[in-house]
Amino acid sequence: MAAICLCDACAEKMQDCTCLARLSMDCRAADTRSGIVEENTIWDVNVFVVGCEGILEQHRFVRYDGGRQAGADMDISLLSGREYTIFAFANAGYDMGNMDEQELQDFRFYLQRPDMASSGIPMSGKVQFSAAEGDGVRLELKRLASRVTVVLDRSRLDDNVDFHIAGVRVGNCPRWVQAYSPSAILSRDDCFPAGYYSRGDDRTELYLLENLQGSANPDLCSYVELDIDYASDKFYTDGRNGLIYRFYLREGASYMVQRNCHYTVTVCPEKDGLLCDDSWRVDKSRLIPVSGDAFLKISPSGSTVDGVFYDHYYEMDRGGSLHFDLAYSPAYMTVGLRQDLVDDELEDGRASYVMDADGHGFTVRSIGGSGLSMMEIVAGEPLNGSQTIAVYIE
Repeated sequence: MAAICLCDACAEKMQDCTCLARLSMDCRAADTRSGIVEENTIWDVNVFVVGCEGILEQHRFVRYDGGRQAGADMDISLLSGREYTIFAFANAGYDMGNMDEQELQDFRFYLQRPDMASSGIPMSGKVQFSAAEGDGVRLELKRLASRVTVVLDRSRLDDNVDFHIAGVRVGNCPRWVQAYSPSAILSRDDCFPAGYYSRGDDRTELYLLENLQGSANPDLCSYVELDIDYASDKFYTDGRNGLIYRFYLREGASYMVQRNCHYTVTVCPEKDGLLCDDSWRVDKSRLIPVSGDAFLKISPSGSTVDGVFYDHYYEMDRGGSLHFDLAYSPAYMTVGLRQDLVDDELEDGRASYVMDADGHGFTVRSIGGSGLSMMEIVAGEPLNGSQTIAVYIE
């Protein structure tokens, strides 16, 4: 009976030493969104409370329906006066299980897909503190990915050159990242066969996991590849196989791509856009010489849907607009929209088609209706032909 009373007293004493700490996990360092990637959303979090000698004392996994924007809070019961390290990992997409401090330091997180769309951008962070009643603990979550903004500047191109980015992808795009340690891939097997991809525009956003490569290594250093729809008085591309621009992602002399960083790269081609003689940086192998035959070329040439390219197919949100450029030869050839289809689209309340004043492009605008909009671009003598585009408005 005395032993039972002693145990009850010890339990009561331990209860008096327990305190409640409010853990605030913050990821507001960058507040932009692009495409399918939501940089500030926490969909789930694994929290590990590590005590003395690196021993795990608590592990919690929480999933947030609808996500939490810019941060998430959690109450944790601790022993007052004790030293703790809290490790947090957001957007793993699963319960990571119990891990002690050494296992966490060595933990690699593997992506299922390079676009990070399945669970959101992975984030991690840790904080050391001494527990006290009523104290708040702030833990900064850092994105384990970098954002790369590619900007196209055509100001130095010759007037007769059409240069439009059809698609952008990351080469040597890492599959995994060290959650709590600096991270660098070790072999080509650590890369996705096809890295993060985005449809091209004059400003395009890409994402990739941290890859801290010090010196140049073609097998390990991450790079950006641009697929370009091109036309000049000497060469053009066929819409499927574009002119290729490539460049490594760098910080000064090193080939560093650091987590939670934003890199902006401006691509500024000059004159005909083909001046570089490095065949890796500017791959001209798919250019087609202009033979003097008449041609009509639409840019952008098509769309990639679920990894499959569809020639002259596009998608547009209701209320949105798309602009198309027209490259053609000879210069005197008449090019225009098929008027009866223009009238039909207006009458159906689906889309308006308007040619540019210079005749080298046109704009399609959604005017309320949804569904598939078809338009024929007609060329006169000497081509005497046409090309048809399909725009799905949803």
